[in-house]
Amino acid sequence: GERVFVATTRAPDTDKAVLFGGKRSASLHFADLMVSVPLNREPGTVKYPSANPDAAKEFALASVALTDDEAVMAARLKSALAQKPKGERSIFIFVHGYNVSFAKGLFSTAQIQRDYRVRGVTMHYSWPSASEAALYLYDRDSAEFARDGLVRTLKIAEAAKPDSIILLAHSMGTFLTMEAMRTLALKGDNGPASRMEALVLAAPDIDFDVFQTQLAALKSRPKAMIVLVSEKDRALQISSRLRGGAVLG
Repeated sequence: GERVFVATTRAPDTDKAVLFGGKRSASLHFADLMVSVPLNREPGTVKYPSANPDAAKEFALASVALTDDEAVMAARLKSALAQKPKGERSIFIFVHGYNVSFAKGLFSTAQIQRDYRVRGVTMHYSWPSASEAALYLYDRDSAEFARDGLVRTLKIAEAAKPDSIILLAHSMGTFLTMEAMRTLALKGDNGPASRMEALVLAAPDIDFDVFQTQLAALKSRPKAMIVLVSEKDRALQISSRLRGGAVLG
């Protein structure tokens, strides 16, 4: 299985199979999860679990450990990092995009971890997307709401003292990520950026002028910043229609 550490500003769901829903939480919640990934699967694909998951064909949760205690999360993260051999003590963080449920974001993280053979420790920051295509503006507000939670998550990652941090953000998650990086910079806190080997913005959903102001605030920048653009990205197409075409990329 693939071990994924989660930090989330989603409110816990009463359905234990869902864990976290689309409502917002003022508190940051944490999870240490093991995801079962099918062996016979096309790279880049995710088959979501049915009511009775078939581990041979579907992604599924193999183990769940939840906590609201940041110190417990930090200790687990440090321990996992220490268990890695030298040269592999890095932290990979994935921030999902618009219209993504908790499960979809989690399984996408596990899929990336498996397919790209991530050797370090993997974290997923899950912000409260409504997971409904019609609720773009709710997601946009949620991305702003979740900024401080991502700042805290980056500080937890930094405190674990990894050799490096690689952060991959997709779609609306790129706006959230740049806002968190800007917030840290305006506080004069360059710790996370100084440890960041690469910041990857995939199909960025950011107004170009806003991106320029975010970027200008970063006095200390990751060693590499990479922008990946796809004209076929559906979330970007929706965003472009709402903005009148003014989207980064």
